[in-house]
Amino acid sequence: ARRNCADCRKPYTPDPQILREFFPDGTLPEEARFVRGTGCSTCHGKGLRGRVGLYEFWEVKRPTRQVIGTGSDEGAVRVSADENGLKPLVEDALRKVYSGLTTLEELRRVVPVEQIRSYSGYYKAQ
Repeated sequence: ARRNCADCRKPYTPDPQILREFFPDGTLPEEARFVRGTGCSTCHGKGLRGRVGLYEFWEVKRPTRQVIGTGSDEGAVRVSADENGLKPLVEDALRKVYSGLTTLEELRRVVPVEQIRSYSGYYKAQ
């Protein structure tokens, strides 16, 4: 994802539509802080400078291997993965938004919409 320029980033309020995509129930996490680059000589007026990686991490532990080994459907594997340490891509990406490294708009550009919907729907139910 493109990185906010550290020299010109300033707080802003994301568009309500994009907030609804990531937070369908309208509740923002306490740690949610939004900033974006405004453009300066360092970033040549773009507000962006460099890139930041977004990662999904899943160490497949024994309980999940057993679920996979039984030929269970995708839903059962996903539940087991969630219970046993899966760190979703969207979760990592949102941490990077809250820390000021990138924006929700940039996540919307680079993260598949199915993952955003899956993540927001799953955690809304929690």
